[in-house]
Amino acid sequence: YVAIAPEGTRKNVSKLRTGFYYMALASKVPLMFVGFEFPTKTVIFNEVPFYPTGDFETDLVTIKDFFKGIEGKQKDWLKN
Repeated sequence: YVAIAPEGTRKNVSKLRTGFYYMALASKVPLMFVGFEFPTKTVIFNEVPFYPTGDFETDLVTIKDFFKGIEGKQKDWLKN
């Protein structure tokens, strides 16, 4: 298993980087989403592995849907 922070940094970002997506796509491995609920210090995982389709914009909708409602410390990238 490999864990990658798709923001690419520990600083606040306005959008996700795409490297994590294309690495998973090229390797034909699924993505497992992990959300950190900051106020309650809860870790949330997606129940089913997500296999990238190659259509980043469409897959980004699915990725963002998972993180909606999770109150992270910083999540400006969800707005873009």
